[in-house]
Amino acid sequence: MKHSMEGKTVLITGGSTGIGLGIGIECLKQKAKTLIIVARNQEKLEQAKKELQEYCKGKQEVIIHSCDVGDEDQVDKMIEHLYSSAIENVDYLFINQGLSIPGYILSQKMEDFKYQMNLNYFSHVMLSKKFIPKMMDLEAASGGAFDRHVIFVGSACSIASFVGYGSYSPTKYAIKGYAEALRNELLGTNIRVHLALPVDTDTEGFKKENETKPKECAILSSLSGLQTYIESGSMLVKNLLKSSIQFYVISSFDTYLQIVGATLGVGPCVNRFNYPMIDMFTSSLFIPSVILRSIAYYFDHMQKPKITNFSYKFEILQKFGPILTQQFEMCYSKNLMIARTMLSNASLLFFDMNTKELLQSVPLKLNPELDKFILEERRDGSCYIYAILRDYSVACYDLDEIMKLQKFGNPKWRVESMGTEIDISIKHSILFVIHPFREEVTLLRVEDGSVLARHPCLWGKNESKVFKFCDDENSTLFHTLGNEGVIEGLKFNKDFSQIIEKFKIPYHDWLVSCIVFEEQTGNMIALGNQLTIFDNKLNILHEFSNVGGNHMRFDRKQGHVLICGSPSHIIVYK
Repeated sequence: MKHSMEGKTVLITGGSTGIGLGIGIECLKQKAKTLIIVARNQEKLEQAKKELQEYCKGKQEVIIHSCDVGDEDQVDKMIEHLYSSAIENVDYLFINQGLSIPGYILSQKMEDFKYQMNLNYFSHVMLSKKFIPKMMDLEAASGGAFDRHVIFVGSACSIASFVGYGSYSPTKYAIKGYAEALRNELLGTNIRVHLALPVDTDTEGFKKENETKPKECAILSSLSGLQTYIESGSMLVKNLLKSSIQFYVISSFDTYLQIVGATLGVGPCVNRFNYPMIDMFTSSLFIPSVILRSIAYYFDHMQKPKITNFSYKFEILQKFGPILTQQFEMCYSKNLMIARTMLSNASLLFFDMNTKELLQSVPLKLNPELDKFILEERRDGSCYIYAILRDYSVACYDLDEIMKLQKFGNPKWRVESMGTEIDISIKHSILFVIHPFREEVTLLRVEDGSVLARHPCLWGKNESKVFKFCDDENSTLFHTLGNEGVIEGLKFNKDFSQIIEKFKIPYHDWLVSCIVFEEQTGNMIALGNQLTIFDNKLNILHEFSNVGGNHMRFDRKQGHVLICGSPSHIIVYK
């Protein structure tokens, strides 16, 4: 989803020179209302303000503030001053300060390593921890209108390191790891986290960096080209505004190629003298990576479906946990929520659906890497769990027996080596199981596990790990095509002996982890990096860029939506 800086407040640290100044110029061009520049040197701040004011129009204003962002006391005073007298909040926070001291590792002093880590990493962490609680607004976590953005400015050395950058690149790798974890932790809030990856930029800092740069380092870094500070800042901001859900923000196509093809760095996977053919094969994987990413770009920017007007709101009621889970099911007849833990000794946890009180825990013999089970509630009040076991077989267990014995006893039935993914048609009493190695989907009868039909598919090759059956009159099985950026639908005939139609829905979230259907409206909801609602004609009704996670279920009694917003919590939405 595209977003706009118009009328927004932007704060840039390290913004008096270089890339930070270039970012500031482009933010004003993008109609930001208030631009705040933070740096240590007051004289450079004044010079930057004069340059930036040349780009101001109308009521746009530039505020400068002198602060050492590595000093916690100074940062606290700055935040207190800004929020009390200058701004209501920050909509875009660019954490940009940093420098590089190149050199050969064995000849550099430990002070060089520590100084770069403090400035390039720890100060970024501190600023994000100080600002995000003020920027976060749980009431506004509805997707789009109130998004606020934290942009860590890393570099191409966040994804690939080489000679000369032994003390610098680890600080940028650290920022990448921190930003990835923070982004995951903040799913379900109004905060979007990004990592900017500029290439070499012609600045005073870069010229000073070249004074100590080893010859090999200078040759390698020159391959990505050299941009002016205005070019670099402009490209970063423009690419940031293309999508609110993207993580990487680049300033050149060379960085793009590094991301998709060179993220292994320069360390060999195998010894090329012992395994030359294997090394050639792994190197060739770069080409399909570029092709697949190009397809992703096409669907994201060229084939994005039109969104119809639709009023829908998600309000966070509570975070429930911590529970290390990526799957849970609702059992209404017994008023239970059943969650599967992600630990090596996996267990099923039984909670009271209303109070969320833990009632009991039962050891589970599911493969922790498959983490799939399906719950069936029958009209006679009986409940059954269909589980994927360690050997890929499918087994049926009586839920009452599990709770009574406090363990998994003998299954009602078991079918060997069936697959890795499972779903159920309650209406037709059929299980759907995907086997990626056989490249087929198998239909089993829930009563005895006998095979009703087998249909060939290429889902395993397409890395499809999400699929859901829709119990409507069309009898359609939906699944993701992981390498095409779409959701595919398969319509069956009445006895499920044939697939009578295949169709695709253009979709731009590659990280879909769950598909569910609303019973009352028939709407399909896809959950992943964001939450997307489709109507029963498969038109997109709404996208919530701030509602994402791993698994989703409806609480029909309370009218709530429960989402695994992170590996450790279940978030309850109204």
